[in-house]
Amino acid sequence: ISVVKNYIWNRFSEEKKTALRPAAPAPAPAPIPVREAAPIRQTAPDPVSAPIAPTPERAPARTPVSVPIRRAPTIIEEETEPTLGIKVGMSIGEKLEESYRKYFEAGASRYLLRHETADEAHYRKLHPETMSLGNRKQCLRNLKKIGFQVGAGFMVGSPYQTLDNLVADLRFLQELQPDMIGIGPFIPAKGTPFENEPQGSLQMTLNLISILRIMFPYALIPATTALGSVDPDGMILGLKAGANVLMPNLTPPDVRKLYSIYDNKSSIKEEATVTDGSLAKLVRSAGYRIVIDRGDVKSHS
Repeated sequence: ISVVKNYIWNRFSEEKKTALRPAAPAPAPAPIPVREAAPIRQTAPDPVSAPIAPTPERAPARTPVSVPIRRAPTIIEEETEPTLGIKVGMSIGEKLEESYRKYFEAGASRYLLRHETADEAHYRKLHPETMSLGNRKQCLRNLKKIGFQVGAGFMVGSPYQTLDNLVADLRFLQELQPDMIGIGPFIPAKGTPFENEPQGSLQMTLNLISILRIMFPYALIPATTALGSVDPDGMILGLKAGANVLMPNLTPPDVRKLYSIYDNKSSIKEEATVTDGSLAKLVRSAGYRIVIDRGDVKSHS
């Protein structure tokens, strides 16, 4: 643990002394135990990289509420792998195990639920008391037990975060062994209790992506939109650090504004980016090639 903490801190301290992109070529990122030109996988847009706004109300901790899902399975069954050759992923938060099982039986096969922080004290500082870290972790375990490909992850530089918190995140991921791991720098949003908090560090995020790639050679690790929001080259830097997923935003422009979770949210814009070759060119500049398929996770064995 102390080795990981020292590595994270030393790399971060070194970068604070110089500009992020010096005139001379930057040192190569930590070695990644994957072959060169590893495939880039396409997934749905990154749904979680925004600050979580605690509410002033205090109430006893509760378990998630089971909601009617009669319509959702119908949609999933119509759009799932047997007819279109795609995987259906979901990211709709904490639910009862029964609800997760119904989604899975209806055809969903992936579920993203970031744990956000694995430290109980830190979790309570970020969330209202109506939420529980224990329940969040149990939801992730339930998803794995049912058979979902599970995604977890955390924000880097969130308010009150310490190096011990980051080590706890890495240890929890080691225990969970998720198929997908999404991390990104904290970005303050106007109108929330954290709007005046400092933004998370891009370099710290890149360091952690490299550590995660070493720990999880076959996991799907996205170069998140948050990386592109804090630096124009953030997504490319994420790929070079060890990420292997990009997320083109195919949401129709007229409704995209309804998913503005923070200001100046970056995206790989428009369907044309996928079809005109510019996305492939962008990825080749990082030394990779794009593979557009279901993006099944390779076995850990």
